[in-house]
Amino acid sequence: MPSKTLSFNRGIFVQNMRNVGWIGLVHLLVLCFALPLQILMVYTNERRPYYETYWKNVFSISQEFQVLIMFTIPVLLAIFIFRYLHVKLSADYIHSLPFRRPSLFYYHLCFSLLVLFLPIVITAAILLFLQSALDLDYFLSVYKIARWIGTTFLIELLVFFASVFIGMVTGMSVLQGVLFYIMLIFPAGITVLVVMNVKYFLYGFSAEYYLNQNIERIVPLFRAFELAHRPLTWTEIAAYLVLIVVFFALSLWGYKKRNIEAAGQAIAFRSLRPIFKYGAAFCFMLVGGLYFGETQNHFAWVLFGYTTASALGYFVAEMILEKTWRVFHKWKGYLYFVISMLVIGIFLKIDMIGYEKRLPSLAEIERIYFSEEIYYLAEEKMVVTYNERSGYAFPKPFFATKENMKNIYLLHQQIIKDKELVKETTFNSRPVVFGYELKDGSKMVRSYVIPFEKYKSFYKPIIESKEYKQIHYPLLKKQDVSGLDKITIQPHSGWTATTYITNKEQMKEFVAILRSELESETAEQIFDERYPWGDIELVWDNNERMNVTWKKSYARLDEWLKENGFAKARETADDFTHAVIIKNTEGNRYGEINFEQAAQHQDALRIHNSQQLEECLQQVGSNDEIPEYIIGFYYKGTSNIKIEPIDKQYAPEFIRKHFAK
Repeated sequence: MPSKTLSFNRGIFVQNMRNVGWIGLVHLLVLCFALPLQILMVYTNERRPYYETYWKNVFSISQEFQVLIMFTIPVLLAIFIFRYLHVKLSADYIHSLPFRRPSLFYYHLCFSLLVLFLPIVITAAILLFLQSALDLDYFLSVYKIARWIGTTFLIELLVFFASVFIGMVTGMSVLQGVLFYIMLIFPAGITVLVVMNVKYFLYGFSAEYYLNQNIERIVPLFRAFELAHRPLTWTEIAAYLVLIVVFFALSLWGYKKRNIEAAGQAIAFRSLRPIFKYGAAFCFMLVGGLYFGETQNHFAWVLFGYTTASALGYFVAEMILEKTWRVFHKWKGYLYFVISMLVIGIFLKIDMIGYEKRLPSLAEIERIYFSEEIYYLAEEKMVVTYNERSGYAFPKPFFATKENMKNIYLLHQQIIKDKELVKETTFNSRPVVFGYELKDGSKMVRSYVIPFEKYKSFYKPIIESKEYKQIHYPLLKKQDVSGLDKITIQPHSGWTATTYITNKEQMKEFVAILRSELESETAEQIFDERYPWGDIELVWDNNERMNVTWKKSYARLDEWLKENGFAKARETADDFTHAVIIKNTEGNRYGEINFEQAAQHQDALRIHNSQQLEECLQQVGSNDEIPEYIIGFYYKGTSNIKIEPIDKQYAPEFIRKHFAK
């Protein structure tokens, strides 16, 4: 008799059917809508060929809807199956029945597993019928359907047991749902918050590097969106199974230990209330510091964000726990939190572990990543990123020659020495990333935003090196250009037509001159801030492509184009009637200047000479928001004006003389 009672109880089964049976029916209906019905709808209309190409497996069908089902149905089930725990009268009644708590827990779990599993199996059976009846083997094979059953059930089990665990921790059903979804994104969310805040304390800390490590994949919700093209690995399956067992054990333990009086309480266990309270204060603090740090870019504002947001989080958590707003007399608990955070903050700020000055020795370094961008560094040991669709190859900026590694190392050492100067300077700043790959396989990454002008002398030997140019100009490493199909020159001006070079002999000469220009390019030419003439694209027979910026310093290339009948590859003085030059005496930003009004001023310089027009075309362009001069080129045969800035250092002599009067 005891065995029979343990294995099945009709009263509890009927009660569960009344309480949560509808969830099983909804589960089945939404799965049928998401999968079989969608297949039939597509099969009977004209869009079928498109979906035959797009659908690769079961997860490809209504992918977003499937993910929504996985992360809502199990949560609702967990909330309603243990709803009685959160209502005092129901909790008293259920626990007055002649059942041990573990037995009740197992009854509810077994019924819940049926609610989750049966709709999945029934839907899979319908899919198998459609597969045989409609000949849909290309995406509805038996193997793919079986994999869909296993993966869907595994994720729904994980979501269910995690939600059950939250239900044991809290005494409120609404809070159970809220806390579950917070917990779902918590691993990635807290990682982002911590990493983004650490950079305010440690000079050189590269938050972007750590945030490029695909941390979103540790969140099952985000990982589920990738199932259509990347199935779960065995490691992920094992991790999910371990989590299911852990949540099951914790839920059972919590069910045994929680008091009936916990119904209606925000946190069922008194020992967990400080974790909830201080955890809320900590998370609010990180969000506040991040907001003010990113919007104000000043450490005093970061501290303001920490203080105000942490206080808000602490007292809001207290209000939730106490169910009243009269909690401000409990300020001592917040004071303890502030003192703890101050200790941690001071520990980071004074860099007791020597993070900011730490550098590996040159003898330990295998190669160095040196760039303004961080994202290439995240991919392990790859030298080239190749996009098969576009045909473009993107070499990664890793340096391995002794001379370059030494020069990069010296630059990094100087940036560390200039810590205060670098942190305070914002004018003409550029990012720089150092990634050291050591011979033992480990990595060390640092990133900074530096005043570029101060360090140009350190950059010069690096960027004039053969290794640098071969990394940034793949054409220099391309030995065989016999398969070159065409060269396209796309000018940056919208009024000049695209030029194509297809003659084999001309392409050979063009590439030879272009290579010579790239090989002889000086640091000053690379740093040149004048606007380029345009872009050069080289296309091979196999669709391999390379892009080179057509800079104004490439004089020999410009001459070759003129000599070979391609003078119209860029704008020339012949395209304009005249030009008007004004001086930005009021120091306005480039976009705020009313050029046409200023051009009417008597101090404006008007030029009609072709040689002077050509000289101005050669010199226009500036990255300075407040340029020294503005020039307007007036096109022939139209009222359009080409308005460009001219930097003081590139302004022709006749312009400087005119405005010096």
